[in-house]
Amino acid sequence: MMNLDLVEVEWVDACEMEAGWHEISEIKKHTVCTCRDVGWILPTPRNDQLLLIGSFAPKMSDDSGEVDMGGRVTAIPQSWIVKIRKLIYDTT
Repeated sequence: MMNLDLVEVEWVDACEMEAGWHEISEIKKHTVCTCRDVGWILPTPRNDQLLLIGSFAPKMSDDSGEVDMGGRVTAIPQSWIVKIRKLIYDTT
């Protein structure tokens, strides 16, 4: 089994206002969205992003034998990340 860290990642993302015309005073109040995701950090050779997998299936069988698999993959630019908190989980 791969030894992956389970984390909660807090990050910011663009947030679009609803379509239509808005008063400038209301537009000035608009901000980015704060997002939180939980998943396993997958090591990557790129240092400008974090790869997070929300589902992890160690030693899943496929046509080539048993392989580690992941799903619900999110690539988050490092510059968007506010905080990473490591979570503890029981692997037994």
